[in-house]
Amino acid sequence: MEELGEDDLLKRAAHWAGRVKEDGDRGKLLNKLIAEYYEAQRVLVEYRLHMDESAPAALPLDPAALPDTYRTLFEEWRQKDRRSFVFMEYNGKRVSPYFMKRQLELDIERQRHYLQEKDRELFEEIILNSVGRMIRSRIGRAERWVEQMDRLMSERDTSSGLRFAIRWKPKTAEREDEMDTEDLVRLLRTDARLLRDEDMERVTRHFRSKVNRAKELMEGGAYGETLHNVIKDMLDYRKWFSFTLYYRREGENRKELTNRAFYTFSGGEKAMAMYIPLFCAAYSRYMEARDDAPYLISLDEAFAGVDENNIRDMFDLVEKLGFSYIMNSQALWGDYDTVSSRSICELVRPKNAPFVTVVRYRWDGRMLALLQHAEAAATKENTERDDEDGP
Repeated sequence: MEELGEDDLLKRAAHWAGRVKEDGDRGKLLNKLIAEYYEAQRVLVEYRLHMDESAPAALPLDPAALPDTYRTLFEEWRQKDRRSFVFMEYNGKRVSPYFMKRQLELDIERQRHYLQEKDRELFEEIILNSVGRMIRSRIGRAERWVEQMDRLMSERDTSSGLRFAIRWKPKTAEREDEMDTEDLVRLLRTDARLLRDEDMERVTRHFRSKVNRAKELMEGGAYGETLHNVIKDMLDYRKWFSFTLYYRREGENRKELTNRAFYTFSGGEKAMAMYIPLFCAAYSRYMEARDDAPYLISLDEAFAGVDENNIRDMFDLVEKLGFSYIMNSQALWGDYDTVSSRSICELVRPKNAPFVTVVRYRWDGRMLALLQHAEAAATKENTERDDEDGP
């Protein structure tokens, strides 16, 4: 049984006296207790709940010797003197629910400290070593890619003097225990053997806060995924940064390309503002492919609304990024000096005929020729060479 002081006993008695008064009847309260007991017994099977009823206290008094009036009161008192006790088993001993509650709280607290220490070991081993090396490598590669894309974008000299730039900006911390991406990446890039204890603790607190937030979201039903997927998402370094596009007109300072600024552009400028980042994004995805993989893109109504000078520059960017492409357009031929070579097909449907004729052309970087003529010229050249060489 639980040892309680006098003050605790008085408080508990006052509490239950109030409950009896609210429920209006001791029997109703006892029925509620029994109902709760069976519900808890179904859930807490491993603690083996059981209920005992105490016998009335033994008194040196014979109820039969009492007058009828006092005998009735005596029996009523004897009934109320009975008490129901709920016990649980813990480490092979029978204990009260109050003791069990305190013990479980102590166990949870010990486990929490133990898990925090294991968390620290886990984050030190995985985040700073095995997984950390991969994250550091990928962040470095992404930064080099951004520099390359920024250089390619800045070289695009549009006819209106509009230039674009891109930056990969680290995000700031969302919670007090978390770190800014810039500080986190700096520590991840540091040799783990050179980190101070306070630096290691900052990294641990950061990822522990992320894990705890993921658990909170899962418990609240905000995530329909497993904790493994949530933690995997948390370690996705790409979400630690955000891409920001900038633009600059000739003679003006660089500005961020917001929606408001975008809608002040002309039709051609809007197209350029979309095509240049789009090509850069496609190129970034192909960087993950094998060396022999084709860099394929396809455009419907390619470069519609873009003027000739800017289209020439777009083809120059496509060439430098090494794309193989399929484009269709009502007016686009692509015979620009920035295009090294390309095959062109013109679809012709004469006077509402029930068929479409394909006329093929070849651009060699200098001249556009009808493919049949080009083949005939090549055949004639080979024949003349054979005649000169003799049989």
